[in-house]
Amino acid sequence: MMKKLLVAAACAAGAIAGAGVANAEEVRVVDANGAPVTFQTQDACLADGPHIALSNPEEDAQYPYFLCREGEDGLWYLFNSDTQ
Repeated sequence: MMKKLLVAAACAAGAIAGAGVANAEEVRVVDANGAPVTFQTQDACLADGPHIALSNPEEDAQYPYFLCREGEDGLWYLFNSDTQ
């Protein structure tokens, strides 16, 4: 009986621990025409990123953090994320 209880407790702990793992969600920031917001350098992206808001206030609140990623074309793309 004790062995079954320990196995059940271990399974429950694993389920709880697994529930705490979340995947970050991101949105690529686009301009009014729907084109991605890009920068020539990472420094420029990092400098402007905090000052660019998403056009939808609900999304802007949902994705309060920003990050910059280099694209295959060598430009830096701005993304907003729900995690840092």
